[in-house]
Amino acid sequence: MPHETFIDVVALLVPELQKRGVYKTEYAPGTLREKLFGDGARLPESHPGAGYRDLAALRQQEKKVASA
Repeated sequence: MPHETFIDVVALLVPELQKRGVYKTEYAPGTLREKLFGDGARLPESHPGAGYRDLAALRQQEKKVASA
């Protein structure tokens, strides 16, 4: 159970800060990756992790290599 202090912050402090314009009232559009790095929603093709986008095709390729 959360400590009542946290509940008070959410219920009382955040709305007051929003009224004063010092706390956001809605989220900015975009993905977390776009917000952090600004390079688009997906990894660039040159990134090693980009090879894992199509896992079905990757698994088929692994099966071909294993059976050869």
